[in-house]
Amino acid sequence: SRDPSSGPTMHPSTSVLPSFKPSFAPSDSRDPSSGPSMTPSTSVLPTFKPSFMPSDSRDPSSGPSANPSLARNNDIKILLLTVSSEVALDNEDSPQGKAFLWVSTEDTIDPPLEPGTADDARIIQRYVLVVFFYATGGDGWTNNEGWLGHLTECNWYGLQCNPFSNNLVRLVLSSNQLSGEIPSEIGQLDGLGLVLLDLSANQLSGPIPSQLGQLSRLRFLDLSSNQLS
Repeated sequence: SRDPSSGPTMHPSTSVLPSFKPSFAPSDSRDPSSGPSMTPSTSVLPTFKPSFMPSDSRDPSSGPSANPSLARNNDIKILLLTVSSEVALDNEDSPQGKAFLWVSTEDTIDPPLEPGTADDARIIQRYVLVVFFYATGGDGWTNNEGWLGHLTECNWYGLQCNPFSNNLVRLVLSSNQLSGEIPSEIGQLDGLGLVLLDLSANQLSGPIPSQLGQLSRLRFLDLSSNQLS
């Protein structure tokens, strides 16, 4: 009976193939479905990007912090533009340019004066006095003790200040070999309370600056014995 009819008896053995197919289907299904399960590992990229961005952002913004003196000098220049023209400040050979350089980089007063604070009036006062020094040949004065030094300007020869505010009230430099022209910036001493100005018996020349009329608190003015026009 095994000859023709025993053939179908082999079919059950071939049914082994379907039994293997389902066993592979779940493993194959991991290929597409496991993709999303891998996305958490790809999220590592954003964690690196922010760590580099702050270092890159330092390039433009770190400029002022890297050199704060540049920002301070710029603030001083903006303040002094209320007193002198930009052309004069940028001219390193002018009394204004020399005074700007001194106030912004060479002034050794301790503690330093900071622009944009209550020190603004003092910065202007020292600037105006240094302009006056350079404009009238300060290096050749008979007496220039203390001028352009580290002490407060109230200790410079010929000056007297209000002891409470340090505002200049008296400027007396008569018979002291001053030469050159009186700078217009001297009119800025009005807001500081200048009441006495004596520049007599020197070699000052040129026109009397109209800005002297701004010294509304001035009570005594002597420009005699000069070559003023």
